Amino acid sequence: MTTLFQITDDVKALEILLERLEEDEELDDEEIVDALSEHLSEAEDDLREKVDGYVSYIRHLEAREKARRAEAKHLTLLARGDAVAIGRMKDAAKVATFKLGRKKLEGNTRSITVSTSKRPAVSWGDPAALPAQFTEAQAVLNWVVDRTALTTYIMETGDLPAGVTTRTVSSVRFR
Repeated sequence: MTTLFQITDDVKALEILLERLEEDEELDDEEIVDALSEHLSEAEDDLREKVDGYVSYIRHLEAREKARRAEAKHLTLLARGDAVAIGRMKDAAKVATFKLGRKKLEGNTRSITVSTSKRPAVSWGDPAALPAQFTEAQAVLNWVVDRTALTTYIMETGDLPAGVTTRTVSSVRFR
């Protein structure tokens, strides 16, 4: 199948050739002009068909893109719902193990294990209020906290710097 570029090149070449023939008074062969005009007409027909095909396919792609974007949005909402359900189920599993006083619940083929991390989850309020050993200035008013150094310090010393809070981290594993 001829491409749009090939068709446009043919049309342009034929138009230039016809212009030259019409301008050149010595070449007054009507048969050549008629043959070229007919070939130009065929090339123009091919061009019109190609343009119709391009527009049709572009419209098809636009519709498909719109449908895929809508589907992606829908799938994102479903994934968020799944994430919420997973969180609730993990919380329920933690509550169940806590109520039974067990770290592991055994099923026939699966198990649920709740483990508590030795490393606390660390959070802080104003980074500028933290001791300098845990922060570095990146910009005039932008502090970056070295979470690893802060957590290691708390685990090694047991001291909690001002402005820092911790919480116990537990995870649920399903097998």
